[in-house]
Amino acid sequence: MQLKKILVPCDLKEKSFVALHHAAYIANLAGAEIALLHLEFSDRLLEASKAELDTWAIRLKETFSGNITTHVRKGGVVGEIPAFAKEYECGLIVMPTHGMKGVQRLTGSLALRVVSESHIPFIIVQERTIRPQGYKKLVIPIDYRHQLLEESKAFVQLAKLFAGEVHLVLKRINAEMMDESVLAGVKQIFEENQIHIQMHEVAHTSHFTKELVRYAASIEADLICAINFSYEYLYTLFPRTEEEDLIYNDPQIPVLLITPQNQDEVIYNIPMRF
Repeated sequence: MQLKKILVPCDLKEKSFVALHHAAYIANLAGAEIALLHLEFSDRLLEASKAELDTWAIRLKETFSGNITTHVRKGGVVGEIPAFAKEYECGLIVMPTHGMKGVQRLTGSLALRVVSESHIPFIIVQERTIRPQGYKKLVIPIDYRHQLLEESKAFVQLAKLFAGEVHLVLKRINAEMMDESVLAGVKQIFEENQIHIQMHEVAHTSHFTKELVRYAASIEADLICAINFSYEYLYTLFPRTEEEDLIYNDPQIPVLLITPQNQDEVIYNIPMRF
């Protein structure tokens, strides 16, 4: 994860400005540039939106002294946000979200669709502002899949940036389903980087995400970091909801999601919703 440029998609709603505070905190530590992006569906709105986005950049300069660029484009968020991030060589995207509304409750989260279209790490922010210590306590679920080991360098980078501690939350599952080498490898990566780790085991695997969030809230975690596997279910009749439960968690803990470069062969197990 190259933290030279951080992208913040802006819908120009006032409650979304909190995402800029998160980006500014990270950028100040990393010495990164911030790019603000707004998308419109109509050409006639582009000029007015650019003027408003420029005022957001001026407001951001109150807490961020680095370089800020503003960009307004025509297009939809699912395609344009990942495309712009790749074109502009952004290493991190900090994206606000306001919950699932309307048809999203049937078709799945729009934010999650954006995340799943890119391999760039996303930090998804609700309305909770970043704390004075930044992301000091990181919670990471362990699901024993090799993608966690492959993508964990981004988690290490953030933990080092904030001089933080890592809490690994383990599922209690059948022994034949566990790849202990993944857990051993993740622990080794953090230990080699002199990052303090603690481990917590969750027994109720049928409600793993809820237990994970409950644990994160109990230790006053600053960030939940996870691998996004929703690509396996995103375009099925009933989209996967575990990542959605993370994104829209009730304590409003920000969530770092990474869609892995190396993806397993997709097997559509259609979950039932009750």
